[in-house]
Amino acid sequence: MDRLPRRRLLQMFGAGIGGAFVTNSVAMGRQIAGAGEDENAMKMKLRPFGTLDVFPDFSVRHDGPIATRLAARLGRVKWHTDELGDVSLSVGMGSYLQGPHAAHVTVRMALQAGDGTPFYFQYISVGEMEAHLRGEAPVMLSGQIEIDPGHKRLAWLNQVQLVGRGMLTMDPVCQSYEMAVLEG
Repeated sequence: MDRLPRRRLLQMFGAGIGGAFVTNSVAMGRQIAGAGEDENAMKMKLRPFGTLDVFPDFSVRHDGPIATRLAARLGRVKWHTDELGDVSLSVGMGSYLQGPHAAHVTVRMALQAGDGTPFYFQYISVGEMEAHLRGEAPVMLSGQIEIDPGHKRLAWLNQVQLVGRGMLTMDPVCQSYEMAVLEG
């Protein structure tokens, strides 16, 4: 396999991971750009998208020989955005997988927008799970919405990623995410 020169890779993919900057100080709604300000630089924008609170109501844990697994039924969500209105949960399930060096949470939900429009939201959250479970560290969410592409007002949600920063509380058990739409 031929290797492409670094200059050609940068032309194809913008500044890439090494040249892009994304820091904790990037405010919601602010541009995230590559090292250069040329027309080929990678640009993304975060737009606030409400706070998503997820309340599991039942879970089963299994400490297996390879990893710890947990499955949880989601009892309800609390999520309001200007675009979706008050969101309600039809059905949802989460799974947790933790091995010796990493862990992630996968969630799939069938939801309904405030106007009755059904949609599907799935995401993965990653982070330092031991500290997260103690309520000391956030997890980061990346997910996508699937909605009727014929819906004039909401079809754009099929074309973006949703991201979030979440913290866990225990009384009641709630995973709360500050959500944003990641746009290009």
